Amino acid sequence: MAKVVSSAEISFARAGCLEPMTAMEPNTSADVGGKILAYFSHSYREADREVNSFFWDLFHDEGFFFTVDPQSQLFSIPYLESMMVLSNCFVAVITRRVDTPLGCSPYILFEYGLALEAQKPALVFVEQGMSGSPFPRDPERIVPFNRNPERLSDHKGEFVRAIRSLATKVRGYRSPDVRLRQPCGLVIRTGSDVEQIYTPALIRNLVTELSKFGRKVEIVKLEFDAAFEFCLELDKYDFLIMEVRESLHVPWLAGYVLGRAIPSIKVCYVAPGEPRDLGGLPSIVSRHRPEYTDEEPVIFWQEMEDLFEGVTKHVSKFNTERIEFHSKEDGIRYFSRAGRRKAKVFISNASVSDVLVHKLIVQLRLESIEFFHYQAKDAIPIGDRWLPELERQIEESSIFIALMTTDFLQSPWCTYELQAARKREAEGKLRIHPYLLDSGLWDKLTLLGLDVQAVDLTRSDDEATSIREIVEDLDRELKRKDSLPAPVRAGDSAKPASTTDGPRPKPGGAFVLREDDRRTLVDVLAARLTIADGPARPSVVKGWLMDAQLYIELAGEDYSGSAEMVATTLVTKAEALGVLPNGRRAISMLVSALRERRRVDQDGIKVLAVLEQRLEAQ
Repeated sequence: MAKVVSSAEISFARAGCLEPMTAMEPNTSADVGGKILAYFSHSYREADREVNSFFWDLFHDEGFFFTVDPQSQLFSIPYLESMMVLSNCFVAVITRRVDTPLGCSPYILFEYGLALEAQKPALVFVEQGMSGSPFPRDPERIVPFNRNPERLSDHKGEFVRAIRSLATKVRGYRSPDVRLRQPCGLVIRTGSDVEQIYTPALIRNLVTELSKFGRKVEIVKLEFDAAFEFCLELDKYDFLIMEVRESLHVPWLAGYVLGRAIPSIKVCYVAPGEPRDLGGLPSIVSRHRPEYTDEEPVIFWQEMEDLFEGVTKHVSKFNTERIEFHSKEDGIRYFSRAGRRKAKVFISNASVSDVLVHKLIVQLRLESIEFFHYQAKDAIPIGDRWLPELERQIEESSIFIALMTTDFLQSPWCTYELQAARKREAEGKLRIHPYLLDSGLWDKLTLLGLDVQAVDLTRSDDEATSIREIVEDLDRELKRKDSLPAPVRAGDSAKPASTTDGPRPKPGGAFVLREDDRRTLVDVLAARLTIADGPARPSVVKGWLMDAQLYIELAGEDYSGSAEMVATTLVTKAEALGVLPNGRRAISMLVSALRERRRVDQDGIKVLAVLEQRLEAQ
């Protein structure tokens, strides 16, 4: 006998919330616990940890499991829209904050608004004393509480009844996150004026960029005979990339997309000389963000690279695995992270330790610690220039984990990453945490310019113990009250430690090249810095500095301009450094590295070999 579906269930399904089960597909799994998927919006503050844990305990006992958006450096509105759509219901615990204009977290209120837009069944626990203006007077959806532990316990029965009422509404429906990946849709108006901005070349390049993330792009068809046909068109896509500049989009479209709770990355082209101002956008777009925050609801762009960088950050977020917790222990572990500061962790290792790193990555995901590792999915998309992306990732990180092995010391890539990290450390913007995985490496730390205490993991009994020690270190680091790395005194960690006990050349007398040698060296380097390398010249030069172990000292210089200008800057700056603490002249290190790594053509290598001998003889 077929299941009778009520009109309310039909309306609920049409809203894109849930798909009703049929008699052929019974879903009794909710009765055994942990089978109702709820998006949980909550405070990240340490003071609210116990309140969050209290309500998680109640929800778990009534058959719910939670998915959350852990604290991270990127606040992605499109990703939150997707999280809302792909959950059975919305649950929030809104605690009071006397230090905010709204009296609570503006981010939780924003997520509550997203749930309303998506027409999701919701249950919101609001702390006593909050203004009731944002909430309907509906005791089934809005339940006040007093955070005093005894008062929470006294009202436990009331809370459980509200939770059971929510469970009744959503039990028997499939979890909407279990589905196959679909394309993303590009929403732009047709016309010659639009094609001058969204040129065929730009669209081709956008398709290529997103293909690096495993995403297919299709242009959304805006022509239809009946309104429902456009609904079907939009249902084809996981998310949209929607241009919202008035001259490039259909006026009614932004409101329609938001009204149907379709996840969308909103972009706005800005012509040269125009301000990047939300004031010129439809209010439904410009105000689609948490109040009293600096979060941008749109990506302003002018150059193609700006568009790609902004869009791919959100696309990468879409590709991350959602954080879920099913057991009570999962929830307790998650809420114990409250009080951590926002930070990204950069993991550097040689391939010999990849097995340990993969297990570490799994644990970092469970701990909701944001990280970068070159082998993680979409870390550096295929085809991207490696060094600029490496620099960007390290600039975004405040903790650098160096998993040191003999292979690490011999790997040029690892030494490149370490040099970039040491530069940031010297600027007081990053802390380096070295871990020794091989014995006999203590004396190598000073050779690498590291003057911090390393942790010897060779004493650990197994990988699980090592991983636990690293994660515990990170937890302590992220909960430190001095949220920024301690300032580094001038000279501390900024230059390599001395590697010789022999006599050192006297400082000064930096300009040791003869005028004809200097001119010849500039010509050799300028020949390599061809016109084709124009925009990439700074990266090429920084790669040379990595080879020469001079990145920390010279990477901050301006290497833009003509090939001859860039080559002259590099040679002049390297020569001006004179003698380094390791006893060698910087210009000699540069010349030797360029020759050994064969960074110039064959004729150039011969010139460098002669110049290297001349410098060594001085």
